[in-house]
Amino acid sequence: MARNGGASTSTNIRALELFFALYESRKGMTRAELAREIPGYAGLDDKALQETQKRDFDALSAIGVRFDEEPDPDQRGRIRIAPDSVAPGTAIEFTGQQMTLIRMAFDAWEGNAVADPAVAETKLRASSEAEAPASSSSTVIGGIEGSPELSTILAAITRRQPITFTYTSSSGRMERGMDPWNLIIRGRSIYLWGWDHDRQDDRLFKLSRIEPPVELVGEAGDADPAPPSLTNPFDDFACEPLLWQRVGSTIPFLRECEVVADGHAPDGWKAVRGRREEWGVWAQRLISHGEDLIPREPVAFVRALREQLSIATKATMTQDGQNFAVVAKEEHAHA
Repeated sequence: MARNGGASTSTNIRALELFFALYESRKGMTRAELAREIPGYAGLDDKALQETQKRDFDALSAIGVRFDEEPDPDQRGRIRIAPDSVAPGTAIEFTGQQMTLIRMAFDAWEGNAVADPAVAETKLRASSEAEAPASSSSTVIGGIEGSPELSTILAAITRRQPITFTYTSSSGRMERGMDPWNLIIRGRSIYLWGWDHDRQDDRLFKLSRIEPPVELVGEAGDADPAPPSLTNPFDDFACEPLLWQRVGSTIPFLRECEVVADGHAPDGWKAVRGRREEWGVWAQRLISHGEDLIPREPVAFVRALREQLSIATKATMTQDGQNFAVVAKEEHAHA
C-alpha cells in the first residue's frame, strides 16, 4: 500500500522516520540528506521542507531526544542523535533486518479521517493506569518507551499476519489475539492499534505492557486491514473546550482565546473558547489551574475528566497527560 509523502504524512510517522534515519547513521546526516532519505519529505518545496523538518525535530525533542549539530563542509551542518539521548543499558540495537522491517512498516501506515464522531467514542479503551508488571522488559528508544518485541510486531503489520500475546491492564493479565494495523507514538509511549479478536472491536495496546513473546499466527495476509475510514484514534480526542474562567485570573494559554456569551456563567466568571488541543493537554491545563477554570464542553471530555479525577482520589493520577484519553475511555468502558 503506497503512502503519500509530504504534508499528507502524519508528524508521528515522519518523526519516527527521522529518528531511525539518524539512529542508523553513526556519523549523522545533513538536512539535505534527510530530505532525500525520508519519504515523508518527498515533494516539499524549500519553505515547506524547512517548516516540516522543524516540526519533526520539535516532536522528537518533546519526548526527550537530543541532537548534536556539527559543522560540515557543505555549511549545512551534520546532525546526529546525542549519545546520552538513549539511556545506557536500555537502548535497542537494531539489526539490518529490523531496520528493513521498520521501513517496510512505515510504507504501510496511512489512513483517512473518521467520518462518524460516534465511532471515536469507542476507540480508546485498552490502556489503563495499572503499572506494568515488575518483570516487564520494556525498552527505551531515545526516550520513547517501547518493547523488545518491536521487530516481531512490525513484521506482523507488514505481512498482515495475526498475532497473540499476553497483556497486563487494570483487568489483570490476559491472552489477546489481534490483527495488527499500526503503531502510534504518543507522549513517551508506543501503542499497537488493531482489531481485537476477543472484543470484536478495534483496540489500542501499550507496547510496554505486552509481555514477550509475541507469537505470529497463521499465514501472511490472514489479518484484515484497517477500514479505510479509520485513522490514528488519538486524532479524534481533540477539542476546543468551552471553559468558565474566574474574572481577574491570569492564565497565559487563554490570553488570545475568544470570550463568548454564556448566560449560564455564574457571577464572577466569564466563558472562554479554548484553542483546539488534545484532551490530555487540556486535562493537564485544567488540573494545574483548577481554582480558576471550570470545563463545560464538550460533554464527553468533561465527563471523562471528572471520572479520572474521581479515580485520582483513590490512586496516584498518571503524570503522562498524553495518556489521559486512553485511561479515561477504558474506565468509561468498564463502568
